[in-house]
Amino acid sequence: MEQSGLKKDRIFWIDIAKGILIFIVFWGHIETTGDTISTAIFSMHMPAFFVLSGYTFKYIDNFKKFLSRKAETLLFPYFFFCIIGACIHLLYGRYELFGTEMLRQLLVTVQPDYLYSGGGWFLIALFWANIYMYIWVKYFEQFDLAFKLILAFIIYYIASNILYINSFMNIERIPLKIDSSFMAFFFMLVGFYLNKNNAIQKISNHKLIYAVIFGLAYVPLMKANGWCNVANCVYNNYIFYFVESVGGTLLIILLSMSIEERKRFGGGGVKFYQV
Repeated sequence: MEQSGLKKDRIFWIDIAKGILIFIVFWGHIETTGDTISTAIFSMHMPAFFVLSGYTFKYIDNFKKFLSRKAETLLFPYFFFCIIGACIHLLYGRYELFGTEMLRQLLVTVQPDYLYSGGGWFLIALFWANIYMYIWVKYFEQFDLAFKLILAFIIYYIASNILYINSFMNIERIPLKIDSSFMAFFFMLVGFYLNKNNAIQKISNHKLIYAVIFGLAYVPLMKANGWCNVANCVYNNYIFYFVESVGGTLLIILLSMSIEERKRFGGGGVKFYQV
């Protein structure tokens, strides 16, 4: 049995949204950390990627097969690019970087900047988040709405306060980006239920109104909450962060749908696919 967040038909506004997000990821890493543009980008670019991943999440009732697919598409690329980075260092003779600090970045913090693949943390966090999604769909999806909302809130609260929790365990970070993966999982849940409840189609019917609402929520809270970063588990005020990240994500989605509609020259709007 397979259960999918969407059918096999391609949803083009998702491709457009991912393209926009890839662009702003590069832009965000060029900007100085802490300035207005960087703050705006980091408050929603990773949450948006995770929301889209949850929107397109596909459940396969065979964990071994599911795990194999995720390892192939997420773990393999991470280690492949790490190997490429290591080869670059070997060619340039920078052997001093191949020590315990490099191994710590590679396998513990999963941000191996020495190997030019620090951004690979996203793949590892997404791998864990997919495992959690599998468990959720298999064991918790059958429960009633109230239970799922309470459980989702607990997950989000833990994720947004994970550094504080780490301090009690006397550790700086949980290895292998497991701490970042909790927030990734929460946003995947948001995307999964946006799809399941057909929420995107509903808001698309009144794009301008919702764009104003999301914009009014996103901009002031983003400025008030300051710089956030899923990779470093920095979220500041967890209520502000939830509203600004979801609001910013939905703005990207509305923009992507509008671009698709223009590309179709007004010929019928966006095509949606339901579960």
